[in-house]
Amino acid sequence: MLTLIGAIIWTLYFSKARRVRLVFIEKNWKYIPYSERRALNAEEKKKLRNRSLVFALVTFFLLLLIMGYVLKDEGKSLDTGIFALPLFYALVVAVIAWYLPVRKKQEKKSSLENPSKNTEVEKP
Repeated sequence: MLTLIGAIIWTLYFSKARRVRLVFIEKNWKYIPYSERRALNAEEKKKLRNRSLVFALVTFFLLLLIMGYVLKDEGKSLDTGIFALPLFYALVVAVIAWYLPVRKKQEKKSSLENPSKNTEVEKP
């Protein structure tokens, strides 16, 4: 049964994947990617670095607290091995936070450009 489910998943993947369809079905070896690699300026890199660091630190300390609480109740002594799992998950979260898209703030338009949102009342 597990093999059948795996076969169905791979069949769906191969029928939907653009690269696979181009090469094996249409015999076209030229692939044009959907999007270009994102180019980051210094401000965006700093924002990504800070976001990754914050997410990694929060994940590390939360998991460390949870593991310490659980191990304390089991009567086991705490050693440096307790840092391995939180460090691993903090690294995973940092990588995910780095590759999440950067949200850019929208510039506020003045009320003169959009008169429907003008909240000022004119006096006669």
